[in-house]
Amino acid sequence: MKVLICTFWAYPLVGGVTTHIQLLKEGLEKIGHTVDIFSMSDVHRLIKNESSIVNHFVSLLNQNSNISTFIKEYEKDRFLYKMIISKHLNLNIYDVIHVHDVICSSILRHLTNKKIIQTVHGYVSNEAISNQVINRGSIEESYLVSLEKEGIYSADFIITADHKIKNYITETFDYRNEILAMKNFVDISSLDLEKDKYTLRKELGLPENKIICICARRLVKKNGVLYALKAAQKLKYAHPDFLLICFGDGPEMRNSYSYIKENQLQDVCIMLGSVDNSLVKKYTLASDVSIVPSVPSEGVEEATSITALEGMSAGIPVIASDLAGLKELIAHGENGLLIKPFDYEGLADAILSLAKSENLRQKLGRHAKETILNEHCHLKAAKKISALYQLER
Repeated sequence: MKVLICTFWAYPLVGGVTTHIQLLKEGLEKIGHTVDIFSMSDVHRLIKNESSIVNHFVSLLNQNSNISTFIKEYEKDRFLYKMIISKHLNLNIYDVIHVHDVICSSILRHLTNKKIIQTVHGYVSNEAISNQVINRGSIEESYLVSLEKEGIYSADFIITADHKIKNYITETFDYRNEILAMKNFVDISSLDLEKDKYTLRKELGLPENKIICICARRLVKKNGVLYALKAAQKLKYAHPDFLLICFGDGPEMRNSYSYIKENQLQDVCIMLGSVDNSLVKKYTLASDVSIVPSVPSEGVEEATSITALEGMSAGIPVIASDLAGLKELIAHGENGLLIKPFDYEGLADAILSLAKSENLRQKLGRHAKETILNEHCHLKAAKKISALYQLER
């Protein structure tokens, strides 16, 4: 089959959705499908010759003083996306269209009668509130909720990243059609140990004798990186050979750096910012523990975290918050450890228990990798999704 994968967001972009799309494309192609990707990045690349049309549309929007700047920008982007697809893509050549956000779904339903499969990775309106882009109870929230509803009902079949998102859709939008809650996946082969841990540490300039914890999270409130830093403050004195390495950027970057400076954590915390995922994988393989300290924020909770999956794939224990998709992924004490959200002392204690017991680290890491092999391989996921493509509408 010829498949078009679409997203309203930029691609590639650092984060779980980009990784998900990349792995889905690779998996589908390995089982014989042809896959193209279209994103907002393509819109920005192709829009250069359409300035007159864009300017006219913007001028029309600006004539309405009752519309906020936020809504105008959204409407402009939706208009551009629809226009560029209409002018530059022949949707008729595709057998199925797989979209990865509700915004994209509603746009494409106006352009084609082709089957649309939609994967919902999160909560558009709640995430905008959590990231302090809009306010709860605002006109902007109502606008985004209406777009979410339109997108949900535009798809022929919906996949969600966990059961909490599935329940959100059924309860918020009174959606009664079938939904498949399907956890995220990883490429097992990409995390095979080509080099041993200490060779990688030498290559990356990391100390050989420390317990290294990795926290590869975009710096937004729901990812809870601040609580990893608070745990590091406790561990600085409880375990002097502890080192925390954080990746990612985002609106919480300033707060994170300020906390490190104010609490003199520079010797136990390294912030490496946004880097390519291939480098993050190397650091993961060189680490002893992966931390996913997510917290609920404005109704948003972590789905099946790619960070958690990659840590488990690398055969290292993952400590994660007892939330949504994370507790669907990790069985406490069997293939990882779960802590309560916001409980940085519990996180520090969990890290300390792993630091003191190599046997526990090895046991949890081994069982974690078995979980990924059995349940989260991207090729198995591609085959399952491919079956949905071939169902009658």
